[in-house]
Amino acid sequence: MASDAHCKTILQFFMLERVITVTSLGNLMERIAGSEGNSDALINKINDKIQEFSQKIVKTNCEVTGEKMYVMIFTADDADVKSQLTKDQIDFFYPLMDKIITSSGSIALITALNMGPAVTMSRVTLADAEKFIELFILKKLLLLENGYLYLSPLTIAEFRPYINENYNLDPCMLCKKMLVFGESCPSCCTPIHVQCLKDFLHNSKKAVKCPQCKEPLIAQSA
Repeated sequence: MASDAHCKTILQFFMLERVITVTSLGNLMERIAGSEGNSDALINKINDKIQEFSQKIVKTNCEVTGEKMYVMIFTADDADVKSQLTKDQIDFFYPLMDKIITSSGSIALITALNMGPAVTMSRVTLADAEKFIELFILKKLLLLENGYLYLSPLTIAEFRPYINENYNLDPCMLCKKMLVFGESCPSCCTPIHVQCLKDFLHNSKKAVKCPQCKEPLIAQSA
C-alpha cells in the first residue's frame, strides 16, 4: 500500500491533469514508490480522503480509443466545468455537448465551428469558436480524432447524472454501462462500445452472434 506521502503526490497530479491512463498511473507509482503496487487500492485510499470535498476518482474506458483510465470528477450537483470556463464558453459547450450526444457520439470539427454564432446568446465568431474548442480539448473535455469531436472520458464521467437526466441513451449491450459513442449490431442496431465489441470478438473462439438478436456480429471499426 502506498504511503500517505505517495498518495498526496498522486493526488496533486490528478488535481493538475484530471485524467491518467491505468498504465501511466502504474508507471507513476513505480517511479515515486519503487513499486507499481495496486492502483485500485491506491485510488480507494485517495477517494476516502477527498470524498468530503465532493471529489472522486473513477475508473473508466475511453469510448474512442478503448484505453483504460482514471479520471478525477466533482460529484456536486454543478459539474466543475462551470468553474473552469467563462459564461460564453459554457454557453457554447452545452449545445456542443448536446449536438455530439444526439449525433451518435461525434460531430465533424467544421460542424462544431459553424455552431458558434447560432447557439450562444452573445456574439461568438468563427475565430472565438475555434479558440473555445481548442480550450475544451486542452482541458480534456473533448477529444479530437481524425477531424471529429467526441466527449472525453472526463466529460462523460462528470456529466453522467446530467446526461442520464436529459438523454434517453441505450446502454452498451455487453457491459450495460452508458454509451455515448460506439458501434451497433448491423442487424438489430443495438449499441455496443467499440472496445467491448473488440474484446468480445477477441475472446470468442467461434463465430460470434449478437447477444440481442443472435445474428452474426462483426467489428465495423478498424
